[in-house]
Amino acid sequence: MKNWEYPNPIKGKDRLIMVEKKQNKNRHFNFRVNEKEYNKIKSQIEKSKLNTSEYLLRTAMDKDIIVVDGLEEIIMQLRKIGNNINQLTKLCNQGRITNINLEDVKKEVKSIWQLLNLLIQKQN
Repeated sequence: MKNWEYPNPIKGKDRLIMVEKKQNKNRHFNFRVNEKEYNKIKSQIEKSKLNTSEYLLRTAMDKDIIVVDGLEEIIMQLRKIGNNINQLTKLCNQGRITNINLEDVKKEVKSIWQLLNLLIQKQN
C-alpha cells in the first residue's frame, strides 16, 4: 500500500495529482548465492531494465515484473510512423497532395500507443 500526502500538490487543469511520499530506505539485506544463482539473478535484472534494488524488492513483494522484448524498437517504429503521418498531413494541408484520409491510421496508431502505455504502467 502506498503512502500518499499532499506536501506540494501538483495542480493540473481542474485536478489535483497525488504525490507519493518518499520513504527513507535505511535498512539493508545481504544474502549469499553461488555463481550460477548470481548469474541467473543478474541476467533477470538486466532483462527487467530495473536496478538491482528495485528488481529484488518487487520480486520479494510478489509484484509482477513484465519484460517486453523489443519494446524500445516498437516505440521507435511507432514514432517514425507518427512522424510520417504528420508529414503527410502537413503536405495535405499545404495543398501539395490531395485525396488523403489518415483518420483511420491515426486512430490505430493512437490505440497502439494506449496499449503500450498500459504495458509500461503494468511494468512500473
